[in-house]
Formats: sequence, structure tokens, C-alpha cells
Amino acid sequence: MYEEALPAHEEAPAYLTTLVDGVLAHQDELDAQISAKLKKGWTLQRLSKTDLILLRLGLFELQFVPDVPDKVAVNEALELAKTYGDDADAKFINGILGHFVKA
Repeated sequence: MYEEALPAHEEAPAYLTTLVDGVLAHQDELDAQISAKLKKGWTLQRLSKTDLILLRLGLFELQFVPDVPDKVAVNEALELAKTYGDDADAKFINGILGHFVKA
């Protein structure tokens, strides 16, 4: 699906493939965990698509990619949130992903 967006001569980088395939394979599990951390009355459908995607990516890295330190996984999600959203989005994502960082 995502490879269709690339020019015919380019392949998706291996790590991108790992992330996309991993998030898709674990989407229900990731969504359930994210949903459990939302404030009462909030649902996944209420989140912006960008925030939801970044939460899924960040949580997938935290839980399924042991080579990526937790701090790096969260920081990458925050930087993307600042790029494609705003500071409020980054704070929200930080708050949710913070629940999953191993102490």
C-alpha cells in the first residue's frame, strides 16, 4: 500500500516497512492500549488522524522494537507531532506515550 506511493525505482526503506507492517499487524492491540489511557469520554475517533498515527508508531516502537531506546521512540513521535501538528499535539502525545515508558 505505502510502496505504491513511491516512484517505481525506489524501495521503501527497511525500517519504514518494519514500522508500517508492525503497526498494521498490532493495530487492534495498540489501539486498545491507547484508548485505555485517554481521558474519560474520549475515544480514538475523537483524535486527529495524525495524533493517532503517531501514537501507534511510538507505542509500536516502545513495545516491539527493542533496539530503539524508549526515550528515542518518544522523542521521534514528538518531533513528528511538532512538524505535522503543534505544541499541543506534542504535549498530548508525550502524555499518552509517557504511560508506556519503562522506568
